[in-house]
Amino acid sequence: MMLSSYTSQIWMSLLAPIIVLGVLTTWMSYTKRFDFSRAFKVLSTVVLVSTIPVIIERVLPAKNAVVGMIDSGIIIIGVVVASSVFAYIAKRPKQYY
Repeated sequence: MMLSSYTSQIWMSLLAPIIVLGVLTTWMSYTKRFDFSRAFKVLSTVVLVSTIPVIIERVLPAKNAVVGMIDSGIIIIGVVVASSVFAYIAKRPKQYY
């Protein structure tokens, strides 16, 4: 949130949520207690909540409402894709018996 007041680039405002995803992914991978669905739920919830201020402050005050909605949709789709990639990285390894 603090970073978005200093820059006009949307991707720079999304840098903090992506870093949070990286830290959470590292922790989940270290603990080896999360399968893909559980990791995806946690990561997507955290990143969607953390991107709400960026969407409200940067994207929705657009001059054209349709462009603002399309941009916010692109951000949300990108965040879900990033969450799925990070959840795949954070999943626990298969155990062979």
